[in-house]
Amino acid sequence: MPEATPSATASVSDVAGPEPAGGALVGLRPLVALLGNVTVLTSLLYFFGWRQTATQDADLRLNQDIFGLGTQDYLLRSVGAVIRLLSVLGVVGLLFAYLDHAFRWAVARYGPRDRIVVIAVRALDVAWLVVPLAVYLLRLWRPDSADLYIAYPLALGVGVLLIVYRAQVRRRLGLRTDPTEGRSPLERGAVALLLVVAVFWATSNYADVEGNRLAESFRASDLVAVTVFSPQRLDLSGAQEQPIGTDPTGSLYNYRYTGLRLMAHSGGHYFLVPATWTPSSGALVVLADKDPVRLEFGS
Repeated sequence: MPEATPSATASVSDVAGPEPAGGALVGLRPLVALLGNVTVLTSLLYFFGWRQTATQDADLRLNQDIFGLGTQDYLLRSVGAVIRLLSVLGVVGLLFAYLDHAFRWAVARYGPRDRIVVIAVRALDVAWLVVPLAVYLLRLWRPDSADLYIAYPLALGVGVLLIVYRAQVRRRLGLRTDPTEGRSPLERGAVALLLVVAVFWATSNYADVEGNRLAESFRASDLVAVTVFSPQRLDLSGAQEQPIGTDPTGSLYNYRYTGLRLMAHSGGHYFLVPATWTPSSGALVVLADKDPVRLEFGS
């Protein structure tokens, strides 16, 4: 009886031997575990909120420490933007998974020596460098592009993933021996560290872009109007003072100040600016909650 030949639809493990646990996307596991960690995700949200606020305040020529924002303030300011960033990372992860599935199918269907498989392996040999280099060159061509500014660290992260994927593919096809014991955990740890650095770097760049956008669109006249009533003269810079006079009903408030806008409320303080305030002119007025004043908020 003639010997049986391998079927054209043999599995990948039949063609190239057993595959390391975790598959070709094993490099994604540390990143998924870290981003799924509540502590890491909270740190990412806090970092984005802090960086965005710092950039916006710097553009407005304000000191971030004046407002005394807390952890909750930074977290709430970053939720929407970080969700968009994580969505992009999720799409990248899905693309890697689908490409890996297509490559597995091609190897199982046509064999490891098929022309398409060979071209794909050769493309992987240079893709880890081509992707970040292409984004870098595009940045040189369009240095003012906010999208490329955010995409560059992500491209570096994709390059790291492609290096890991290339190594896994070559192991699968028998073109590279498996790593010695003790080396694989170190490799996975280094990959996870580089991917997390790329994510936080992209987050920092994204926060810079959002902070600059918020500062450019800032208009004091668009903020909530505030009228301040006080029993004593406050001499608020940029506000119109109107003496109320002695009230026979015994009112505590003798002065009214208009023309102010509410910039922020944090740390038990109201931060007010004149309606004509700009980064180059105007003063920031700070009133504590415990001050003997009454605030009325308008449209």
